[in-house]
Amino acid sequence: MNKKLLLVFMVIAMLMTGCSRTEPASGNTSTPVSDEPVVTSTPDDETPTATPSASTPNAPEATPEAQPSEADIDLLVPAGWHIFVSPYDDKPQVIKGDLNGDGRDDAVIVIEKNEPEVDEYDFEFYRRAMLIAFNNGNNGFDLSIKTEIRNANSGGVWGDPYDGITIENGDLTLAYYGGSNYRWYYRYVFRFIDDEWYLIGYTEGNYFTGDTTMEDADEFSYNYLTGDYTERIKDENGNMVINQSNIGVQELHKMSEVDLQ
Repeated sequence: MNKKLLLVFMVIAMLMTGCSRTEPASGNTSTPVSDEPVVTSTPDDETPTATPSASTPNAPEATPEAQPSEADIDLLVPAGWHIFVSPYDDKPQVIKGDLNGDGRDDAVIVIEKNEPEVDEYDFEFYRRAMLIAFNNGNNGFDLSIKTEIRNANSGGVWGDPYDGITIENGDLTLAYYGGSNYRWYYRYVFRFIDDEWYLIGYTEGNYFTGDTTMEDADEFSYNYLTGDYTERIKDENGNMVINQSNIGVQELHKMSEVDLQ
């Protein structure tokens, strides 16, 4: 009997030892080990508080700054006026470019009165003005200045003297051209300095269309910032002569003080 009991106890001990193992005895039944890293975090789209970094492929792009629309341009036009359309290219005169160095496109708009007025010679004319507005970075424009410019009747036989507005390197240039057999042209250059618009350059020229072109016109140019003065004229023998001098730095005149009509 003792031998039988001893045998039973040995069998029970072996069974208990087998049940206490935590690893499978055979490699064929083990769980495969993946080479991929174990992901323990919740996906980004399920984590509202997660903030993707700029280098994260799925991070949303920065929202671009809102750009003013044509409707925002229209809001600048006062009642009783409309945006002037150039007779030379049939385009509304809205010129855009950075005028105050903030990297945003500002706007220059030429407007014209809806109703005519009568001048001293009893000729009807439509008043014309130039608006300059800064892009405020908030989907709109802020008006900087409004100044009246030449109307369509002030160009002589040639007709409308408006010859365009350009923006280059932050400077605004307003150009006129007119006359008859004798032609003339003017260019005014303005710059925004210390919260004010100033005339910094001026060019005028004239020529006779019978024997001269604009490229060979007599021309006089001033740079009010440096005092430089350039004169291009023909001498008595018809040869082009260019004279340069410096008249000294001049006091700058505000746009509001310059007669542009």
